[in-house]
Amino acid sequence: MIKVRLYIARAGGVVEDGQMDCDLSMFGGLVPAVGDEILDPGVIQGQDRHDHRNRQLLTVTRRVFNSRDKEDYVVLVVEPRPVADGERDLV
Repeated sequence: MIKVRLYIARAGGVVEDGQMDCDLSMFGGLVPAVGDEILDPGVIQGQDRHDHRNRQLLTVTRRVFNSRDKEDYVVLVVEPRPVADGERDLV
């Protein structure tokens, strides 16, 4: 079974492990491609998860296959950004 792990792109080209493993079912059975956006499922405890101001979209900037020499492991490098007012219906 393929596992997808999210890494966060930081300033200066630094890539940080986002500590989040995902199944393909979270992405409709497909590995997201560069340019795809993922609604981050995480919300700070106590915040309203349905308020778009408390959520982030993660834009896929890179895909790395065979990461850590694991055949069934795919890394998605993502850049987080706030959900814009015009995107509130995505939440």
